[in-house]
Amino acid sequence: MNHKTVGAVVVFASGLILAQTKPAVELEGAIAKEQVSGDLKAAISAYQKIGAENSAPRDVRAKALLHLAGCYERLGQQESRKVYEQIVREFADQPSAVQARARLSALKQIDHLATTVSMTQRQIEPLGDRLSPRSAYSDGYRAVYVSSPDDELIYADLASHKKRIIFKAKVDEPVFFSLPSRDFSKVLLGFFDNNFAVINTGDASYRKLPPLDIDPGRAMWSWDNRYILLCGQSPDGMGRLLRINRFEWQSVGVGESQHRASN
Repeated sequence: MNHKTVGAVVVFASGLILAQTKPAVELEGAIAKEQVSGDLKAAISAYQKIGAENSAPRDVRAKALLHLAGCYERLGQQESRKVYEQIVREFADQPSAVQARARLSALKQIDHLATTVSMTQRQIEPLGDRLSPRSAYSDGYRAVYVSSPDDELIYADLASHKKRIIFKAKVDEPVFFSLPSRDFSKVLLGFFDNNFAVINTGDASYRKLPPLDIDPGRAMWSWDNRYILLCGQSPDGMGRLLRINRFEWQSVGVGESQHRASN
């Protein structure tokens, strides 16, 4: 085999590798548009394209459709259910199907609870705690809140009227806010000294996060409960967007603080 033939084979093989990895690269780009840039319209368009590409790997298509359904769900659109059902039906062999089934089950529960709003309201009353408005959250059948003045983080089951103390703040380290993940499996705690911690609601395990070098602002969980995003202002006056991943803060964006605040 001469050098020209070898070169042609290498180029051809490289083209195949690129073709195989292109949908995965496009998926990473779409996820960045959704979770970092917050451009749901562009992300949805990209997810639709990848999900409909029959030549793309099945796992990549399934992940793209799962993200697509999540975007629809965030926008309150009923199309999310159809996409979840498509994943379960067409990609039953993929891990994304497990998550799709879980979301369908959760949406079904929410539909059921929506027809019993008055009952849910009566169930909340017996909790008997004084709540901080900034630190009380519920999905209709679970609640996470900080009681006052004891500064205790409470996890409550509204159906059974049972509640558990999953964190007790120190006197010299009061809780500023709490923010549960979308599935209520974890809670982000913010303290007045700009420190943060994550609590698992199941076993009440506690892990403190590294201190921040910025003045924190709004925080939010990603739709898949894997990451925490936080906007803040650095000492030089620039706005920064941070992501917590494996209990480490990672900078994912920098801009003028006024622009960040307006978004």
